[in-house]
Amino acid sequence: MKITLSILLLFSISFAGKAQTFAPNGRMDMNTNPGAVITTKKPTSHTVLSSSYYLKEQWMHGLIKLKKENSAIRGKFRYNLITHYIEVIQEEELNYISRHDIAGLEWQKTDGNSIHFVNAMGYRKIQPVRGMLEVLIDGKTMLFRHSYLALKEPDYIAALQVGSQHSQITLASALYFGKQGQLVKVPFRKKKILEYFAPYQNQLKKFIKQHHLKIRKAEDLSKLVHYYNSL
Repeated sequence: MKITLSILLLFSISFAGKAQTFAPNGRMDMNTNPGAVITTKKPTSHTVLSSSYYLKEQWMHGLIKLKKENSAIRGKFRYNLITHYIEVIQEEELNYISRHDIAGLEWQKTDGNSIHFVNAMGYRKIQPVRGMLEVLIDGKTMLFRHSYLALKEPDYIAALQVGSQHSQITLASALYFGKQGQLVKVPFRKKKILEYFAPYQNQLKKFIKQHHLKIRKAEDLSKLVHYYNSL
């Protein structure tokens, strides 16, 4: 059983205060700090993990898009899933930006493609979704992947002497539809997924059959949402 980290009260996280330097016109480069959103003080956490707790383990090159005055930072960064801070390297110094100050991220990969992330705070949702959402499909209906930390309970079977005797925190993910500013978690059942796209269910059923899609897979669901957006 996995339990999202956001509901575990045993984790105590304290956030650092903000630095007090400003940039002209709210614009930022590697030498400035508009709106004092950057701090050099490391956010603290009492959570201990045996594995990575970053959205992407490697440093990402690209843009950090800030909420204030549509400003942005270009550089190397990575997103900490425990503290929900962006770690950014500026002039060989490690700094931190709270997710509350971030509108989105653009990871510019070495192959020339870009992966975009948006802040979940910009969407309404029935159940809380915290952090950044990876944009899989953009359009009238969007498809997002939300990565989060989950607690895996011990699964040790004494009689067989297999499994783990300890709880483990692991990286998990869930898919969400985004439409008109609202997030809806993608249901597990195919029927429920198709109901979301009413009144185009018949067209989508034909498309699924024609292309042999397994729409519970992110790649195939992306193809379906892309097709739906073209109708």
